[in-house]
Amino acid sequence: MSGRAWLSTCTVLATAAVGLLGLEALVGWTFNLEICKSLWPAAVAMNPATAILFVLAALSLLLQGPAIGASLRVSAARLLAAIVLAAGVLRLCEYGFGFDLGFDTWLFHDRLENNVIAPNTALNFALLGVALLFLKSAEVRFRRLAQLVALVAALITLFALIGYTYNVHGFYGVSSFIPMAPNTTVAFALLTAGVLCAQPDHGVVALLTSRTTSGLLARLLLPAAVLLPAVFGWLWLQGERAHRVPAEMGAALYAVANIVVLSLIIGVTTRLLDRLDLRRRQTEDALVRSERRYRQVTEASLDAIIVADGVGRVLIFNPMAEKIFGYTAEEMMGQSLERLMPAEFRERHRRGLERYAKTAESHVIGRTIELRGLRKDGSEFPLELSLNAVKLGNTIQLVGALRDLTERHRMRAMMVQAEKLASIGLLSAGIAHEINNPIAYVANNLVVLERDLKALLELLAVYEAAHERLASADPTSAETARTLAADIDLPYIRANSGHLLTRTREGVQRVARIVDSLRGLARTDRPQMHEASIPDLVEGTLEILRSRLRRLNVHVEVNYNGQTQLRCVPTQISQVFLNLFINALQAIESTQRSEGGVIRLAVSAHGTDVVIDIGDNGCGIEPQHLPHIFDPFFTTKPVGEGTGLGLAITHEIITGHGGHIHVESQHGQGTQFRIVLPRAGR
Repeated sequence: MSGRAWLSTCTVLATAAVGLLGLEALVGWTFNLEICKSLWPAAVAMNPATAILFVLAALSLLLQGPAIGASLRVSAARLLAAIVLAAGVLRLCEYGFGFDLGFDTWLFHDRLENNVIAPNTALNFALLGVALLFLKSAEVRFRRLAQLVALVAALITLFALIGYTYNVHGFYGVSSFIPMAPNTTVAFALLTAGVLCAQPDHGVVALLTSRTTSGLLARLLLPAAVLLPAVFGWLWLQGERAHRVPAEMGAALYAVANIVVLSLIIGVTTRLLDRLDLRRRQTEDALVRSERRYRQVTEASLDAIIVADGVGRVLIFNPMAEKIFGYTAEEMMGQSLERLMPAEFRERHRRGLERYAKTAESHVIGRTIELRGLRKDGSEFPLELSLNAVKLGNTIQLVGALRDLTERHRMRAMMVQAEKLASIGLLSAGIAHEINNPIAYVANNLVVLERDLKALLELLAVYEAAHERLASADPTSAETARTLAADIDLPYIRANSGHLLTRTREGVQRVARIVDSLRGLARTDRPQMHEASIPDLVEGTLEILRSRLRRLNVHVEVNYNGQTQLRCVPTQISQVFLNLFINALQAIESTQRSEGGVIRLAVSAHGTDVVIDIGDNGCGIEPQHLPHIFDPFFTTKPVGEGTGLGLAITHEIITGHGGHIHVESQHGQGTQFRIVLPRAGR
């Protein structure tokens, strides 16, 4: 049974005993039973009005117990307490001002003789009436008043008990007035105990039942301080009355007994306190170690960990949280969580805290969700929040683990873009395959046309040589042939048809080369490294850009310096060349120079590495942008003209080959990229 339940049981038992004592006295007066009216025949009997007041006080205390419903119990209990208080005050006024209403003699008037409510009994009823009236008050000061007056009543009752124990009339009676009855004294002892136990969280009972060192001392020493002197004093008195122990011997024995027993109690208490102190130190050391481990784990966590109280004030702000949000722990300690969230989330945050405080229901506690956070510099960023609530005593603490999703979102977008590029690559490969077949037909037919045209021209020359003979034999047909030759401009056809077919064949061959380059770039099979010709890779890339180079009047200067072979993944290195050539073209185009520009490519050897320099005389890169040009999605181009992935992919390919890439640029003068790759491959 818990301490609170035990105290509740004590209150109920004490209340029941008080009520039974009052009812017993009323039964005794009703049936004239002396044994019910007092504890022993010669003792003062409990007054009937006193018995009724005890029953009312017991009912008032019972109605304020934890097991009773809350409908009208407080009002009824206070009404009964007010009656007890009024009766006590009225009787004290009768004693003080010398009038007598005689309300305590209305019942059994013919049997009472001089039995009335005693002055100390009336005072106790007044005090306990106040205690019962304010026992469950909402204000602390009134509850303290109830404790205080109950303790005063307990002290008066203690005097009466000791007075009866030692037969000292002055302790249980006042002057020549009727004294407090023995059973009244017992009833007051039970009632004051019940009132004190009814407030387990306040005053003396809270101290006696606490698990603190002071509670332990109170439980050990208070009973000894009350009972031992009373018991030893009673024994001393009985010895003197029996004339068996001289007064000096009795006093000495009383002193020695108190010294020995109190010393034993102090020794036992000291031993217990020593054990408790050792256990406390061990617990504190364990707590310190646990807190140190907790701090180390929290501070070493790669997640931002934030702990807040039930109203959203920050209690813990670990180093990763400082890094993510930009605030120091000192800046955030005791501040609202709203500082870390955009304005649009703050109202929902407040409503969520209020709802959780009232109903313990939440839409985010116990879940992992994605939100946006607010850094100290005012920038917003995506974050992942895992939130939980921990109950510590009567308080709630919110524990959140947060992750910055900025990089994850970048990678996600990069993967989406890569999927798009892969889809475009597959489409390009399919288109290249579909175009390749008709191109082959056209190329083959052009060969046949060139052969047949040559034969036709030779045949035409034979007919022209026989024109005079044809004219003499058939003038009409000769004239028709001459007219037709003039209409079709036969000399132009004879002079240019061969050249036209040759240019057409060259165009078809160029289309075939472009298609072949696209098919090479769009290959999706697993990358495999093998020896590749750098000039072939460069020429294949330039073939794709040839028309754009010509339109922008951009010249490409190439110098291989005898270094033509490289072990690599050819499609990936072609992608690098394409990305850098496109960047150079766009840089030159942005200058809007009428004379165009120049792209220079130089290949050289440096030990076991191949060094590839690609430069242009375009607009260059501004200094503040240079540290970020290889970041995914970083671009200075207008919306819709770049994804910000070209140089990031280039950097990834070069590092994947075991090389590195550097950039030098002067704004307004041009840019040069230097690629260093191991000649033998990664």
